[in-house]
Amino acid sequence: MANSLENIDVVILTGGKGERLISVVNDRPKTMVEVNRSPLLVTLTDYLSSQGFKRFILCTGHRGDYIKEYFEKHPSESEIIISHEEQPLGTGGGVKHAEEFIQSDPFFVLNGDSLCELDYAGMNKYHKEKASDTTIVVTKVRSKSDFGSIVIDHDYRVLSFIEKKESANTNYVNAGIYCFRKEMLQLMPSSKSFSIEKEYFPSIITRSVFAYVTSQPFFDIGTPERLQLFTQKNK
Repeated sequence: MANSLENIDVVILTGGKGERLISVVNDRPKTMVEVNRSPLLVTLTDYLSSQGFKRFILCTGHRGDYIKEYFEKHPSESEIIISHEEQPLGTGGGVKHAEEFIQSDPFFVLNGDSLCELDYAGMNKYHKEKASDTTIVVTKVRSKSDFGSIVIDHDYRVLSFIEKKESANTNYVNAGIYCFRKEMLQLMPSSKSFSIEKEYFPSIITRSVFAYVTSQPFFDIGTPERLQLFTQKNK
């Protein structure tokens, strides 16, 4: 079936240094921290595989050899492609750097250090029904201080982005899960490090950008405290 999840690429951003986690994770990328005997990145790809995805592009950077060697030693039933960055390119630069490997239209992009048990087939359907150029998963959290807030209208069109400000007058935050039309890659600068959240999204706000609201729990392991919380909830 055209545009079924098995034919849609998933780009996973897993190149960050994880500086806030160095005190507890210093020998591997933060996405490979073990939660109940399984690296988070593997837990993520296993969940996505259960949803129907079969092709994953891993954007590696800091200690990317660790990820490459892991999947060589533990072959996946899904197709795993490594897009390695010799120099840090940021979340946006990492996606652009992986452009040569992206085959599907649309394609998904996820942060590799978080997990949300989303209905991805539902999101894909929503993306097509809205004729969206870019669809961003949003959720609600109690404290917005460490997440980017998103302002949307009654039709769920994204009106503005407010990065990590507690005073933002919105309950919705960016969950780090996106669906893009492939043509949106053309609007990303080449050979440049940039943030998809802080630089790219504000630059396309006049395009068709929609929010996909989920009530599913959103877990992010960006700090030792959140890693501990995630581990406790997944025992």
